[in-house]
Amino acid sequence: MSDKKTFVTFYRLSAKESGKDWRSEVDILRDELTALKKSLAERDRQNADLKKQLREKDKQNADLKKQLREKDKQNADLKKQLGEKDRQSADLKKQFSEKDRQSTDLKKQLSEKDKLIVTCEQKIQSLIKENRSLEVEVSELSKKLSSEQEKTPEEMFKLGKKHYDIKEYPDAVKWLKLSAEQGYAPAQNNLGNCYYNGNGVKKDYAEAVKWLKLSAEQGYAPAQNNLGNRYYNGNGVKKDYAEAVKWYKLSAEQGYANAQCNLAVCYYHGIGVKKDYAEAVKWYKLAADNGSYIAKDKLKILGYI
Repeated sequence: MSDKKTFVTFYRLSAKESGKDWRSEVDILRDELTALKKSLAERDRQNADLKKQLREKDKQNADLKKQLREKDKQNADLKKQLGEKDRQSADLKKQFSEKDRQSTDLKKQLSEKDKLIVTCEQKIQSLIKENRSLEVEVSELSKKLSSEQEKTPEEMFKLGKKHYDIKEYPDAVKWLKLSAEQGYAPAQNNLGNCYYNGNGVKKDYAEAVKWLKLSAEQGYAPAQNNLGNRYYNGNGVKKDYAEAVKWYKLSAEQGYANAQCNLAVCYYHGIGVKKDYAEAVKWYKLAADNGSYIAKDKLKILGYI
């Protein structure tokens, strides 16, 4: 027997004993049960709605958590970007610092350049003054010598050299030639150099050798060295190393540093003479003692200095 039938049977017996109409009571109870069921159904519906709302809230919470994770990721990216920006900013500061240092160095260099320019300008002005003084001196010397009926070869040579020093080559050649024609060895040597270099006259190697020989044969050491160079290089004469060595030696034995250095080269390489390192070093040392920088540099290379 079901619980419902049991209840109804029980209720009938109770109603019968109490003298009540059990049917009306059952209807009341049935109505109450129906109302209770409706109430329960409403509660179930409300509970379902609440569960639905809870699920919706859970979904929203899940979305919020997802958004938070995305925000955290974005924040991490931003922090990374900020770190990169800080690094770039530090690099820029370092670059600016380097630029400032370079700018300071450039300013310092410019200041040095300005000082150098001022110094050069002062030297130029000084040289201009010296040149004017030299021109005046040459002019006075020229007037002095012109006023004399008789001019010594030495005086003519000095006048020619003065003109040569201020690059007045035609006038220099004029006076050097007058002196050279009178047999003055220094003038013959300088005139030979003018023909060799084409200063004040047309370049003429043969004429240069002619005047150098006249001077060298008088024992003038610079001319002997210059004539040795002409034979060594074959300028105005046939190349002849033995003849070059001959003239270098004559000049070197008089203590002429350039000739001593040239003679040392010949001994060192065996040019025009038998190769002899000891003899080469000997002449290099003599040349160095007489002020030849070329000889000093060579001795350093050879390990003698």
